[in-house]
Amino acid sequence: MTVEYAAVARAGLDVPWQVQVRQVGGFDGPVTLAVTADYFDIYEEQGLDPQPTAESSDGTYLYWTFDPPPVGDQLAVDFDAYIQPSSQLGSSGEVSVLVGNERVATTEFHTWLVP
Repeated sequence: MTVEYAAVARAGLDVPWQVQVRQVGGFDGPVTLAVTADYFDIYEEQGLDPQPTAESSDGTYLYWTFDPPPVGDQLAVDFDAYIQPSSQLGSSGEVSVLVGNERVATTEFHTWLVP
């Protein structure tokens, strides 16, 4: 799994946030990501691409489940967003790939906001 994100940003700017999950030989079934929920408080969300087939939250994590890609061994999830104009502090988070209830890959990230 790899995560592309803005390490440094400014309020009002579009920023990247993308997760790529690779499974050699392709995926056997749906892919579930667990993402720190409050990390996204600094964003004004425009949507996810692709859209998850199921979403839930336990208050700490957002759980997004995606259908496997029809071909290939890579799933790319793009979060289309910009930093909220009122955001002045950064945020930290992590994303994990879940198999059942087990985290099989985790990546941490932090976005600093500058004036």
